[in-house]
Amino acid sequence: MWRYNNKELEECPEWAFGFIYEITLDNKDDPGRPFRYYGQKTIRTDNKRLIGTRELKEKGKGQFRKYKSRKGAKKGQWIYFEEGLMETWKDYNSSSDTVKEMIADGVTYTKTILQFTSQKSLLNWKEYSQIICSGCLEDEYCLNLRVGNFRAKNIISALKKDAKINKK
Repeated sequence: MWRYNNKELEECPEWAFGFIYEITLDNKDDPGRPFRYYGQKTIRTDNKRLIGTRELKEKGKGQFRKYKSRKGAKKGQWIYFEEGLMETWKDYNSSSDTVKEMIADGVTYTKTILQFTSQKSLLNWKEYSQIICSGCLEDEYCLNLRVGNFRAKNIISALKKDAKINKK
């Protein structure tokens, strides 16, 4: 279940295109330092439902959209479909394989929505800024491995070298 403003969220706002989220996972080795992962998720995706011949006969061709098939058994034939939007956010856990494996292994976790966005163009920017401003790439307990061209392991090793130089 997703949480927003310390409450369980049943529905997203109609105006929202997507959201930035944080998944917090329990750390068995160090209970005081949980693992974190930041990401983005679109709320609705386009869904094309193909119309079968029986439904096409019952309802008629006029209310459905169509395209000409370019391959497969129905190549050259008209394919009728119905467009719609499908919500995919409720059961979503992450795009990170590490996070998905930890959840599958039974690690306790919390999914929190940090902010909603109204535009697709803002999702990447807000995710990047969340990861960078939270210091995630510098933290070994953060499961984000990169943001843009910056990789966490390179940043952590560079910071360690920098710290040694500055101690001298």
